[in-house]
Amino acid sequence: AIYFLLPDLPITNDSNHDEHKKDNEWLLMLRCIIMNPHIGVPFLTILCFNFNWMFIETGIAPSAHDALGWGPVETSYVFGAMSVLVFFGMTVVHRLSKLGFSDYKLLNSGLAVNAVGFLGLYFSWYRSVEVWKFVTPVLINAISFPFLG
Repeated sequence: AIYFLLPDLPITNDSNHDEHKKDNEWLLMLRCIIMNPHIGVPFLTILCFNFNWMFIETGIAPSAHDALGWGPVETSYVFGAMSVLVFFGMTVVHRLSKLGFSDYKLLNSGLAVNAVGFLGLYFSWYRSVEVWKFVTPVLINAISFPFLG
């Protein structure tokens, strides 16, 4: 959606061949993303959101099996709890937006909570860890995801 809602790039009059022109347009678009925070921040936030979500989805099953001896059923319980927390987080974000909280504050709080959750993953995903220490950072991240998107 962001791609289609971005303003068009300025047209340059370049008489070089089409491939060189495409390269220039690509570099111009990349420079616009980097130089304009109102464009770059959403791009980086969406990248961060998607990467973090996929990291948990990909990493939890083998990590939980190695650390806790879990199978697919126990991992599915965690994913089910994550979906409930994401729904809860969406309702909280919606309510806070209606109360007048700025998107900037919501995004920053989501990024801060997400960073705390991933630090928790880094420090608590090891063999023979207690279940609550393994699952809590995942659930913290789940509650932060609605604030990122």
